Amino acid sequence: MKLEKKLLEQFPNISQPGGELYPAERAEACWRDFWHFLRCITYGIAGQKTQFTSQEGLNNMQLLYEELRVPLEAMIVGLENLKTFGLKEFQEQEQEDLKPYFNRLIANMKQFQSR
Repeated sequence: MKLEKKLLEQFPNISQPGGELYPAERAEACWRDFWHFLRCITYGIAGQKTQFTSQEGLNNMQLLYEELRVPLEAMIVGLENLKTFGLKEFQEQEQEDLKPYFNRLIANMKQFQSR
């Protein structure tokens, strides 16, 4: 199941008029963010650094997401789904080795909600 379809099942009205990802251009920007996140996670894996995000970058992303009213709960669910889908391609031990890279970004984004 595609990431977008899975996320829309969990948040069915998010891209409809009045939803947090309406109009379509707004939704497209958020879908692109997932692929940017995956790219950053891949860089972390390639460099063998689970701490591939800087605190300054995370702070700026939080400010941007607040300003743009990005639906943070949906973004976190989307990242968790991206992790699930992405790890399916690997053996069990490899999955365990790769999980921390996803978990780091997810945990940091969850902190946005508590600040």
